[in-house]
Amino acid sequence: MVDNNEMCKNCYPLRKNFGKQSWKQTYELMKKMYYDKKLNLYMADCSLDHFLEEISSESHYTYNIYLECTNCGIVYHLGICIRSSSPLFKIYETKPSKEKFRYICIRDNRNYFDSTNIKDSRSF
Repeated sequence: MVDNNEMCKNCYPLRKNFGKQSWKQTYELMKKMYYDKKLNLYMADCSLDHFLEEISSESHYTYNIYLECTNCGIVYHLGICIRSSSPLFKIYETKPSKEKFRYICIRDNRNYFDSTNIKDSRSF
């Protein structure tokens, strides 16, 4: 773990622009950093690779991806509501509850992804 007073070199490119660019630019940067193995899947209710298509399908009202820095452990959350023009950008220094998120996904008949239920975390 990196001291909170120190900026993590691994996730700095995302942190410095998180919420300052369009959500699509933020998503593309998160995806690139994920495939560069700078971020790992923490949890999601949709596929990272098919995020834009899933939003376009409007099967659900919300879509959420949480990715964790492989160096400092900070979790980045990008949430989209199809009925809102304001995306959710949130940085967690303390990890959010997987149990609560999983419960909501099951309750709402949603997909649930995390590092324990997918074979290759680079292809969810």
